Amino acid sequence: MCRMAGFSFDDNQNISEIFEFVKSMALNGMEAPHNDGWGCFCKNDVNHILYKSLRPIYEDSYNINKITEEKFKLGLIHARLASKGLPKTTLQLHPFYINGRYFAHNGTIKSARRENIYESDTYEYFENIVNFNSIGQLVQNILKYSKINEFSGMNFIMVDEKENALYVCCLYTDTSRNKEYFTLHYYYNKSDKKFIVYSEKFSDEFQPMKNGEIIKVIDGIIVEKFFVNI
Repeated sequence: MCRMAGFSFDDNQNISEIFEFVKSMALNGMEAPHNDGWGCFCKNDVNHILYKSLRPIYEDSYNINKITEEKFKLGLIHARLASKGLPKTTLQLHPFYINGRYFAHNGTIKSARRENIYESDTYEYFENIVNFNSIGQLVQNILKYSKINEFSGMNFIMVDEKENALYVCCLYTDTSRNKEYFTLHYYYNKSDKKFIVYSEKFSDEFQPMKNGEIIKVIDGIIVEKFFVNI
């Protein structure tokens, strides 16, 4: 279980406010504290930062301040709350990386075998959906994986370095608790070319994603939307 954020802009911007809200969610948000470490991947036109720490995100202000000295246009942030019985080491911290794609997940794949070096249900999920050449193919990969697994949530935020794209998926087993906990909320301003998504609602300017909704964003513009019908 986790709290997370993703962002895509047309130009490089300071992301201090995004970090502050992830810290707030991790410390005081739903089912807090999310204190089993955190990680981020942030990218601008010339540089990127991949950082992971076992410290709670709300206790790691020094390193966050160093990151927010730069401006970024694309990235994700993830604060972890390990599901019961799962390891709590740096190996399990998100985001995971495969072939130019960075992946953070919120939820538990209850039936995952975790037969990977990370002992991670998230990494198993990632491995099973990462090979795609279109958002339609990604949807089919997710649908196939969902059909053979029991899960609470399959939410993810993924950054594709090659496309400079942000992919966001809101998908959970439909219960009243899951709807409250797993619904992602996003802000989108097409004229400003700005997109931000959070695990919880930041303000009235943020709208909820529908269960099964997948959004692809490039340079702050939503370019495609699909639905996974499970």
